[in-house]
Amino acid sequence: GPDGELGTADDIELQNELHVPVGQAVEVRLRSRDVVHSFFLPTVRLKQDVLPGTEVRRWFVPTEVGTFPIACAELCGFGHYRMGGRLVVHAASDYREWLSVAGGRKLVAQGAVAR
Repeated sequence: GPDGELGTADDIELQNELHVPVGQAVEVRLRSRDVVHSFFLPTVRLKQDVLPGTEVRRWFVPTEVGTFPIACAELCGFGHYRMGGRLVVHAASDYREWLSVAGGRKLVAQGAVAR
């Protein structure tokens, strides 16, 4: 959320969407509750396997504004074909505006979520 800290009241919870500012380092914390998944962001050349019961931290720096695919690159089970999302990279001013509107909300996007 706007305070930049996880676990606070202004956290923004989205399923299958990741909103980030262009040109700034972004850390993702990946966890799986059930099977091996593979978090894949082709636009930033990030692919990371995620094992059940573990947390993996990775970072990336988005270099262009736009909307890009997020995929699960591991055949993880019956719902695998629905394991997708989108990375939304905002210009800095647009990201601040998005944060001010979305801060503290629990928003749900379409599709499945890896748990």
